[in-house]
Amino acid sequence: MQVSNTDTASQGRLLRLAEEPYLSIEGEGIHIGKPMTFIRLAECNLRCKWCDTKFSWSKGVEWSHKAILDRVKKLSCVNISVTGGEPLLQAAELQILLDQLVSRITYLNTSGTVWSAPVFDKVDWINCDLKMPSSQMKSDLTVVHRLAETYPEKLQFKIVVSPEDIPHLLKTVKEIPLSIPITIQPEYNSYGAEGAVDLSEWVKTHLQNHINIRVLPQLHRLIWPSRDRGV
Repeated sequence: MQVSNTDTASQGRLLRLAEEPYLSIEGEGIHIGKPMTFIRLAECNLRCKWCDTKFSWSKGVEWSHKAILDRVKKLSCVNISVTGGEPLLQAAELQILLDQLVSRITYLNTSGTVWSAPVFDKVDWINCDLKMPSSQMKSDLTVVHRLAETYPEKLQFKIVVSPEDIPHLLKTVKEIPLSIPITIQPEYNSYGAEGAVDLSEWVKTHLQNHINIRVLPQLHRLIWPSRDRGV
């Protein structure tokens, strides 16, 4: 696979990154376990209580598009995850970078709080988090519903769940069309093994007829429990 890093559109362009792009595996959602190059953009408009990448809330470090593309080329992975922070806070620069990644499979991770059709149009997958009360934050349901209506063929929702969220979970799931995949993820610090079993049993009881629901752990937290960067 070739990545163009000579296109004039990338010259002098800058994105703020929270860390150097790195190679790992996808730890969440329906693509769990896939090798993935992660481009983690800095800054976030939310402050989730249980966020495991709080370092990404800062302004970060400026990277030129060329430096990012060179790093992507060196890591040599077909799958590219653009994550954060909230990547869509830098949507104008991001869409230009995405134009240089056309030979890769691109995955956007977003909180469902910012709308950017130019970015959504360019990526292959949109991974949207639905915020539950335990996060102490909220997704924008207008954005969430618009995503489901406009991009159902390349959209998945992820719901990180703590025990206190269970009374709200069924209503949240029913807001999403059955055709769109939903992954329910036990929040790592809230659930031990027994708690994760309880959540799985709840899903079996209440969502047994949902054709696109699954319960999965945050795999990267299990493999690298003591690391918050580069995973």
